[in-house]
Amino acid sequence: MPDYLNEFRTFFPQPSEPIENKGSWRQVEDELGTPLPSDYKQFIDEYGRGILLNLFWVFTPFPSSPTGGVLTAIDEIFAGYRIVSDTHSDICPYKLFPHDGGLLPFAQSDNGDELHWLTKGQPDDWHVVMSNLSAMAFHEYEGCSFSKFMCEIASGRLKSPLIPERFVSASPRFMLKGRYSSASEG
Repeated sequence: MPDYLNEFRTFFPQPSEPIENKGSWRQVEDELGTPLPSDYKQFIDEYGRGILLNLFWVFTPFPSSPTGGVLTAIDEIFAGYRIVSDTHSDICPYKLFPHDGGLLPFAQSDNGDELHWLTKGQPDDWHVVMSNLSAMAFHEYEGCSFSKFMCEIASGRLKSPLIPERFVSASPRFMLKGRYSSASEG
């Protein structure tokens, strides 16, 4: 899969002081039971916790509090999916990780959307599935890794019915600690 991180950096300037970006990838991947995509790991290393496109909170595996990381987020999101699938098994067309081809969440929006990897094949081959349980909507973006998906949305090359146009048309930025990163920071 091509590396979209260079293009990614043009849309989202790196913060000078990322937060919640340091820790043991091996420990996280051991706890999850799978390696994670390399572009996501590089993103966390360089950016840490924050918001992309003024919309998506990307989960970090290295939270400053025990309840603020990717492992807790996965448990919370999966709890919601299990409730829905127990009562409406026809709504979610995907299994949940650790099933092969299961969904593994990596980001969430304030609008109730979740971004997942579809865990088929090797981690660097996983692509994005965007879901909104309240709207009972799932959109699969085949061939879009984490970084490619964000670049495609930020550039306007990819439209999603789940992402309001006002977020895409706004200047693509990365927000950290309540302030936006700018090109002069990085």
